[in-house]
Amino acid sequence: MLTKLVFSIHEVSQITGVNAYTIRFWEKDFNEFIKPVRTPGGQRRYCRKDIEFIKRIKHLRYSDKYTISGTIDELEREDRRVRAGASNTGTMDDIREPVRVKGAINTHEECGTGAE
Repeated sequence: MLTKLVFSIHEVSQITGVNAYTIRFWEKDFNEFIKPVRTPGGQRRYCRKDIEFIKRIKHLRYSDKYTISGTIDELEREDRRVRAGASNTGTMDDIREPVRVKGAINTHEECGTGAE
């Protein structure tokens, strides 16, 4: 997984232990956090940051028993803490890196931010 930049929904499902249909459902509810890009053929491609959010959502929903609304609130609180603790040398927007995949996907702004 360390050398790969993007993953199919099937691969994400295997990595996280979350069913593909649940991941698709979560994309709608947690659209500020899970942002897959689409290939020209319409297939979803997820970056490592998306995978980390899916793992975190899984933990909050299934282990900590948060509601969807509570999970969103907690993720927003965690994001504010990360942003508040970020270096004063730049913003999260300054450190975003595009991910390229053989012309199928041009960029994915959320990939490359935060710890991976």
